[in-house]
Amino acid sequence: MPRRPQDRGGTPRKPMEGQGKGAGAAGAMPPGYMADLPQYWCHGLGCVHSVMNYAEGDARVLGSSSHARALRSRIHALAEGCEPILITGETGTGKEVVARAIHRAAWAGSPAASLVALGCGTLPEDCLNKVLQARRSGADCRAADLRAHEPGGTLLLDEISELSPRGQAALMEYLDDETWNLDGSRSMLIVATTNQELHNRVAQGVFRRDLYHRLAACEVAVPPLRERMADIPVFLSHLIREANLSFGTEVSGIAPHALQDALAYPWPGNVRELKNVVLQAALLTRSGSLDELSLDAPDLAVRSTLRSVIQHSLDLNDEHPAQNLMFNFEDELLRTLKVTYGGDKTRMCEALGVSLATLETILRRHGLLEADPD
Repeated sequence: MPRRPQDRGGTPRKPMEGQGKGAGAAGAMPPGYMADLPQYWCHGLGCVHSVMNYAEGDARVLGSSSHARALRSRIHALAEGCEPILITGETGTGKEVVARAIHRAAWAGSPAASLVALGCGTLPEDCLNKVLQARRSGADCRAADLRAHEPGGTLLLDEISELSPRGQAALMEYLDDETWNLDGSRSMLIVATTNQELHNRVAQGVFRRDLYHRLAACEVAVPPLRERMADIPVFLSHLIREANLSFGTEVSGIAPHALQDALAYPWPGNVRELKNVVLQAALLTRSGSLDELSLDAPDLAVRSTLRSVIQHSLDLNDEHPAQNLMFNFEDELLRTLKVTYGGDKTRMCEALGVSLATLETILRRHGLLEADPD
């Protein structure tokens, strides 16, 4: 049975004869482990998105909502095993952060383990096959010296829905090959991400069914931000601190009405949109509280106008400011509806969602009820 990644001990394998620092800049892929990949691809085909060491990058899954707790629990449960992991979610939900969290949990005992990310949409045709062949070659080289073990690592396949048919075949062959690791353990964890519904891609005939079922067995679904609105205050605090560190701003927090706007907004761009909005607001504010967030939502503009009207009413120092405000708002609404619908009470009732008797009572209270013509 495959062992947990953190149970893999030993020291990194020594380079093969003739395999120096610059080996692999041209020609065949040098047989090696994850630490060899960055040097090769950064100087070669350039298909590596990023190479991260254990200590690099933010891998915190923020929030205290039930969604956040379930996500953290799922991450740690799947990181215990060696099967490939599929991270699904809309664009901007933080799938890369989840991938880093999985990587750190899986290789907690091997801080030298790297995370290598490949963008499947821009991979040269045979790139993935060469990477996987190199892993097999590196493992086979250990046959002569069972004491030599590499530090391990994670291969992140970003947007796997865009992987070519040849790349899918190479990955499926790799996942089916259970003989290349001499001690029965897997020395590389494979994590894939997608913002697509892979089962739809299977139905369209562009993604292998067997590969889909292999990946979907260990899935981490990252919920959209609109489903975890309770975590927004936590995200805001974190992003404000991040902005202060990055830009030297001195933002102390967010105004209550701006927080309410954030909680009322659906965030179609998810956490990525929230981050951009907060960073922009911090740069414009520089210090103090964030008083306004730049949100593309007409209903929020209406809410902002109503806030101004309410504040103006409160500043008038009336004896009953809230009561007067409600009466004036209701009066203006009724007058507008009468003009808009030409006094048609049936249409006014439909707009207000009230019965005719209730409408006439309200109109009478405002002196707007006209006697019906004989």
